[in-house]
Amino acid sequence: MSGVGPLVFTVLVAAGQGDSPESRALLQALVEALGAEVRAVLREQETIDDEAMLALEQSTASDVAAAVSWSPDRLLARVRLHVRASDRFIERSLGFAASDEPRERGRTLGFTMASMLPGRSPPAAAARPPPPIVVIQPAAAPPSRLALDLMVMGSLGVGGNADALGGAFAFRRALSPRLAVRAELLGRTGVVQAAQATSLSLHLTVGLTANLLGDPAARGVHLALRGDAGAFYESLGHLSEDDVDRVRQARVLPGGDLVLEASLPVLGSAAVVLGFGTEVALGRTDVFVHDRQVAVVPALRLVTSLGLRHHF
Repeated sequence: MSGVGPLVFTVLVAAGQGDSPESRALLQALVEALGAEVRAVLREQETIDDEAMLALEQSTASDVAAAVSWSPDRLLARVRLHVRASDRFIERSLGFAASDEPRERGRTLGFTMASMLPGRSPPAAAARPPPPIVVIQPAAAPPSRLALDLMVMGSLGVGGNADALGGAFAFRRALSPRLAVRAELLGRTGVVQAAQATSLSLHLTVGLTANLLGDPAARGVHLALRGDAGAFYESLGHLSEDDVDRVRQARVLPGGDLVLEASLPVLGSAAVVLGFGTEVALGRTDVFVHDRQVAVVPALRLVTSLGLRHHF
């Protein structure tokens, strides 16, 4: 890593530690060690891990991001540093004596972090350039990783009768800003006029969602493609003038769907979600009444959905 050119160095600390003597001294020492070309920025955040550090590095366009974690007694500090150019993590732990002043602990950390950069040899701590400008930014809320969907859903059979209306409940968890895993429980009901029957479909599926446009946990319009697979319970209930009781038959089929979703934030952590795609059951259902085929429930259906998503 070259010492030429401006360097953006962002330090991540736990919430409430941004204005501590250790943090202020750390940034002062960091800029003293790396020279006037460096811009040192400090951020507070509830969660301190590699994912949060990389997200911070990307959002602030930093050349280097570092996370500082203290032991409860403030006698042990752990520094984990990531250099964007080489995509390299470097980690170091420092111990302090109870007699060490908070400011001196921070200065030691700052010079240590500067020495961890490949290709840079920080000057001695005694060197004192003019005091740097230190930017302390407020705590950033951790990104939403969990979401619940409540949707109204409809289907239209392709080459048969699978017209139905119902609803779905889905739970999703983000694995990264671009990928999420989800589970869905869906129920729809409809009428097969030719068979004088009512249909009932219950689906339990799991799948993945790929975000094509932005992170859905952030504010803004987003576009995603999701695919699910699971079990489809499908039944028909027939009742006519010559039947005393309703006749119902059902079966379970494997199936899946592929849906394009668009979401738009509306209020707080809620968003309106619109989806359109296809659904496939691995097998069609031929409907017979008194030994005569009167309808077909096709394997392929067009599906659409409209609902609300809540991030938390």
